[in-house]
Amino acid sequence: MTQIHEASFLLDMPILLPALGYAAGRLTRLGETEFSQRRLGRALYGALLVGFWLIAGGLYFDRFSFEFFLGPMGRGNHFMWNSAMELLGLGPWLVLNEPSYVHPWSAPNLIAVGFLLFVYPALLWLGYSLGRRQGKI
Repeated sequence: MTQIHEASFLLDMPILLPALGYAAGRLTRLGETEFSQRRLGRALYGALLVGFWLIAGGLYFDRFSFEFFLGPMGRGNHFMWNSAMELLGLGPWLVLNEPSYVHPWSAPNLIAVGFLLFVYPALLWLGYSLGRRQGKI
């Protein structure tokens, strides 16, 4: 049974991914040549994306959690859906009786997989491309 309480979502997508992408894009301007800037940019973008996939995927699939300092709201899958809402004191956005990955074709799982595979890379790239367009640091 799914119960929706608040009409907002995670802070990763609108804030953290674009901001880190932007910082990576700005750092690529440190390269002396266009070739070295491209290589540095690919390395930074790739490292950030893989890092996000490992951390977000690990949390989503309950491979690790933040329960040791957040209590029950830090449980992996629950944290991925509700962290921003609960940390802001608003209550959970999505309450599930079991983790959303248990039913692979359920709407919450398909949405989460879409976020991880398509939206996360796109938002990271958006921030990265904006950072690259800025002048030298």
